[in-house]
Amino acid sequence: MSQTATSEREAGPVTKAIRVAIIGAGASGLVTAKYLRQARQYFGVPDVEVRVFEKEDGVGGVYKYKAYEEAEMVSSKYLTAFSDFRVSKDLPDFLPTEEYVRYLKGFCTHFDLWGVIETKTEILRVSHTSSGHRVFFRRIERLRAADRRDGEQQEESWDCDAIAICSGLNNVPFIPSIEGLENMSYLHSSEVKERRQFGSNTSIMILGAGETAMDIAHLAITSEAQEVVMCHKGGFFCAKKVVPLPVVLQVWKPDPRQKPVDTAIASFLDTAYLPERLQHSSLLWTVYDKTFKCLHYISGGTAAGPDQWVGEIKGDRNNVDSLFLVKSDRALPYLNEGNRAQDILSRIRAFVMNVELKPTGGRKILTAPWPSAFREDGTAVFADSKECEHAEALSQVVKPNLIIAATGYVRRFDFLEDDYPKPNELDVRGIWRRGEVTAGFIGFVRPGIGAIPPLAELQAQLWVLELLRHKYPQEMALSTADSDKGESNNAVPHYEVDYALKARGGHDLFKSKHGVEQESYAYQLALDMGSAPTFSFMRRQGFKALYTWAMGSNFNTKFRLIGPWRWTKGALPIMRGELFDVVKQTGGGVFFTTYTLLPLLLFGYLTLLLQATAGMLRLAGMKERANRVLGSGNIPRREGDDLQE
Repeated sequence: MSQTATSEREAGPVTKAIRVAIIGAGASGLVTAKYLRQARQYFGVPDVEVRVFEKEDGVGGVYKYKAYEEAEMVSSKYLTAFSDFRVSKDLPDFLPTEEYVRYLKGFCTHFDLWGVIETKTEILRVSHTSSGHRVFFRRIERLRAADRRDGEQQEESWDCDAIAICSGLNNVPFIPSIEGLENMSYLHSSEVKERRQFGSNTSIMILGAGETAMDIAHLAITSEAQEVVMCHKGGFFCAKKVVPLPVVLQVWKPDPRQKPVDTAIASFLDTAYLPERLQHSSLLWTVYDKTFKCLHYISGGTAAGPDQWVGEIKGDRNNVDSLFLVKSDRALPYLNEGNRAQDILSRIRAFVMNVELKPTGGRKILTAPWPSAFREDGTAVFADSKECEHAEALSQVVKPNLIIAATGYVRRFDFLEDDYPKPNELDVRGIWRRGEVTAGFIGFVRPGIGAIPPLAELQAQLWVLELLRHKYPQEMALSTADSDKGESNNAVPHYEVDYALKARGGHDLFKSKHGVEQESYAYQLALDMGSAPTFSFMRRQGFKALYTWAMGSNFNTKFRLIGPWRWTKGALPIMRGELFDVVKQTGGGVFFTTYTLLPLLLFGYLTLLLQATAGMLRLAGMKERANRVLGSGNIPRREGDDLQE
């Protein structure tokens, strides 16, 4: 039993158990259900009655029902796995989607969730009641395959105290508005499952240049299709999901199992212990943007991406502080075919050091600007473009037999009545609208580079914590006071972190898609809960745990060492074992020097300078001025700011 559960006996009788409906049985819904079901264990409140409603016939969400041939995760198993249920050491660093679905099923078994999951259940609408919410739903029974129809039972309803919307970002496909598209043969990317859908001797057009577009373009160019054209708006920034170790002198090749990039961010002096003035400034992003591009140029000859010779983003928008980085590079060799620089200096650099070039067999993916229309005969119409990469496509007639709209999804919740918040109104960390904690939205932030499931876990922790405080204020106050005994000096004091992606070049991904910087957003949620451990606490846990905390990314397990959801007995071995083993890898001398060591030294020096200045001011009795030296005095950009203007 958790230490905090002892407060249940001390507090005496409590009020009745609350009921919570969870909509969606993907990663976000499952982890939310797990924390709700652990409320009694951690806080001594009554067991929460949980029901998880899922329209499909199983768990897994997008990873099961919108996956395609050879699909695999773009985030590593070290970052993606939930804090207390890890992926087997024997599995690859980047799981195939079917393996991740198996992981989620194992999660359900381990935490005994199957009994609360109701599949083949469609949510019709959700409305407010005088005491909470009412969920209307219907069962979908599968008839015989020959019938090919769904039998629908009568509408049912369930009254509950709170709802968690976990239906996922990738739920409602977005089809672009292009004149004549309706007369063409087209599919949304969610409908693509295997290569044979592209046919033989066909012309395939891909609309979009994100991770899914890259994967589907790779499937198309390695199918029996004759031609593949990728259309994009304004370019893309490809970032390998592993550290791009180069081949040296065309002889020394890197280990095929390279360090995942999402494990290689030293959180010490990036989020942890970086003064607010530096964390809120543009300097942090500028340093990482320049070092990132420098690393790409050294290893691949172009700053646009590692060996990325097409699709360079132009102007002010070309900064990693405002972008969703494309972490799938499968199609890149085919996009680069015929586009790499061939001058003497480029050849010398490539001979000395270059990322390994994958064979293409002479196959090539053409790039083109976004089509403005499709004529009656099926010919694509393009605006003029001065980009050299578009020349070949524009010099010929492009008449696609099949168009794939890899154009993403829209955030829409048709089942919610109008008085529920819209996505841009979720002004508490993008999770709930202030004053309405009983309606939580889990899993709807998108990191520039990182993974949604671990952020969803931290969101679930914070939301469940605040929901319980709202429903059981007296019991939670006693429980929190009990858990805080002896821990007051182990948690970093709360402050506001700048985690929003920046608006640049007419694009604002924070406003339109709730784009965040993974490390900063995760750390903010940990600070909100009092779960971010101090240096002194980590030092007492031994070298391996300290090194993982300082030199590794903000893995969720790091935030289970202290705080309301602390699980020290299980979290500490993970920090000292699995996570230490991956963090201790340097990623190679070039990467470690440019991306880890130099930023650490720079921000270490600036931090010491600011702290020394503030210390002298305090000695002089100027405490307020000392605080201004360390703090920016501003609250960073937050959700809902546009609504208050």
